[in-house]
Amino acid sequence: MWIEMIRNQRPGLLKVPVVSFVLSLIQVFVVAQASEFERLGTGQGLSHASITALVQDHEGDIWVGSQAGLNRFDGQGFVTYEHVVGDPSAISGDWIWSMVVDHQGQLWVGSNNGGLSRFNRRENNFFNYLHDPDDPQSLRSNQVRFVYEDSYHQIWVGTKGGGLSRLNEAKDTFIHYRHDATDETSLPSDSINYIAEWNQKLYVATEAGLAVLEDGQTQFKQHIGGVDRNVRVVREHQGKLLIGTHANGLRVFDPATSSVTEFRHIKDDLHSLPDDLVRDILIDHLGSVWIATDQGLANWSLEAQEFVTLRHTSTDQHSLSDNRIDSLFEDDKQMLWVGTYGGLNLKRPVGAETPFLLNASTNSVDGSFGVKSARTGDRGILGHRGELFQRYDVESGHLSNDIVTTIAESKSGDIWIGTYGGGLNRLTHSNVDEDVYHSASLPDQNLADKRIMALAIDETNNVWIGTRTAGLYRLGPGLGEVAHFAHDPADEESIGANGITAIFPTDNAIWIGTYGGGLNRLDLANEKITRYIHQANDDTTLGSNRVLTIYRDRQSVFWIGTEDGGLNRFNADSGTFMRYMHDPKNPDSISHDTAWEILEATDGSLWVGTLAAGLNRWSAVDRQANRPVFKHYTKGSGLSGDTIYGILESPSGEIWLSGNKGLSELKPDTDEIRHFDKNDGIGGDEFNFGARLRNHAGHLMFGGAAGMVVF
Repeated sequence: MWIEMIRNQRPGLLKVPVVSFVLSLIQVFVVAQASEFERLGTGQGLSHASITALVQDHEGDIWVGSQAGLNRFDGQGFVTYEHVVGDPSAISGDWIWSMVVDHQGQLWVGSNNGGLSRFNRRENNFFNYLHDPDDPQSLRSNQVRFVYEDSYHQIWVGTKGGGLSRLNEAKDTFIHYRHDATDETSLPSDSINYIAEWNQKLYVATEAGLAVLEDGQTQFKQHIGGVDRNVRVVREHQGKLLIGTHANGLRVFDPATSSVTEFRHIKDDLHSLPDDLVRDILIDHLGSVWIATDQGLANWSLEAQEFVTLRHTSTDQHSLSDNRIDSLFEDDKQMLWVGTYGGLNLKRPVGAETPFLLNASTNSVDGSFGVKSARTGDRGILGHRGELFQRYDVESGHLSNDIVTTIAESKSGDIWIGTYGGGLNRLTHSNVDEDVYHSASLPDQNLADKRIMALAIDETNNVWIGTRTAGLYRLGPGLGEVAHFAHDPADEESIGANGITAIFPTDNAIWIGTYGGGLNRLDLANEKITRYIHQANDDTTLGSNRVLTIYRDRQSVFWIGTEDGGLNRFNADSGTFMRYMHDPKNPDSISHDTAWEILEATDGSLWVGTLAAGLNRWSAVDRQANRPVFKHYTKGSGLSGDTIYGILESPSGEIWLSGNKGLSELKPDTDEIRHFDKNDGIGGDEFNFGARLRNHAGHLMFGGAAGMVVF
């Protein structure tokens, strides 16, 4: 087994073979013809702008999965299907991860916290398969990441944390395949990202590598060497496997030679992979390879071994609507559909007839384009009140990028804003009590990754910057010295992982949340790092190594929100944790094991926002009595959506929530909820987790995909 690093062996321009050079020119020309996209978003009827899955059924309809609802597009309009509390015939989850249409034309949908759903077109409803803790033959986890039908017409279900399952449709039962640390022939991980079939072998992409299940076997006899990282997608092309990874680019496995060739992003090389996060791969009808990344859509030529990248351009309405590409699909009319975090994009073949009317001036569907809803209800949206909110974005001249991911305030009242791809921004004003902020210049930011995920400012005015893939930075007072803290696999006192999700400064330490490396403590005296990590057989350790938020209450107790590891109460003296996990048998338990956000209100209540399971309130009385009784707020209680990204308390005691369906105001005394969307002046409906701040003057700030809103 050997690995060829393409980034280290790229020939100089004069050494490129003539055939390769000509192929590269042809590729650029062809892709340039394909670069005009038509955009569809929430304004055209989509339930949400973040598109996660795409498929076409036997009737020709395009099904669009999003982070907040399932959509069916018939060429004239969208029909939206959403989870309805108390209705077993409704789809069981709103955050859609995967879809497949089987050989009989049935649509299968996998959702986050909603299990597996099968659509009955005749009745226009769903049959749902859910985890039952009392039934070992039920689905092992309700977090379904991938659904696949093999050549034997068997439905396979890949879950997050529950392994791989095969459905016996006649009995509505499942056969399970799990990871076993003592068995080398088991799955490498119970978190499944993708499933594919080739040469009578089932390829299973997991968070710990790629596994192969031979036809008719029950053991995974082969793990492809050299591909031991988080694998997001696998496709066969020209007798080779194209393997997209979470943070290590594209790998090409050649079974004939057992070799792996690696393609990575190379800074300043326009023909390299645009980003090392590969979310999807599509081979179209011409055999062209399209690669969905975090920094654009790449078209790849195997012969020239070069990439041509299509990106969002703010001045070009026919460019992609967003650079963060999540899903790709080609329909039976050879139209390319591109799902992004900022809407749906489609490209028709040259010369094809327009499938529906478009308004050329706005690139949106004409007024004849209908919007229908399969599940309707009163959303409780207020009237137009744009005067209530102040917006800061690229158009206003305040930000370098509209995707705001984190916000912090300095002692002087300056507002620091981290963006996803645009680096740092700073807003200042001459009077710390005035409402309007002005952009302030920053020196060149020598950051290896300008996707900023966390910010904090300590007592000595150091700015701590957490990036998505490049670790932690410290910017000294007065924008001076820059220090860098990165993960070193050989050094246990280095930071646990380079993905930084949360930063919390104290007098003598910086507490750091990492994505995969647990909770870290940076000692300011010696700059040594102590890691607190999850251990499978020890319930007193951190629930998950993927930390999402760090919060300290008024009693100086640390609370850690994790992905799939619940809410964790941290005893810093003993270094131990107490976990609060969801228990399906206990209606008073926390509603989900992914805790995005934590806030202690003035009355001592602890509020916890979750992924796809709403809001939790742990009252002060129950907290003092050490009774983990959580009151749940969901769509059934009046929320606009069940995903909570940010929680803030206003000076007058209202609880404000951000999510993927706008902003909401909750009055704790009455549980009255009011909703605000983009029509009320907040810019957009999609916000980001961790992007929230209540400043010293009591103003609330939330960041999302359309900049920052202040009120």
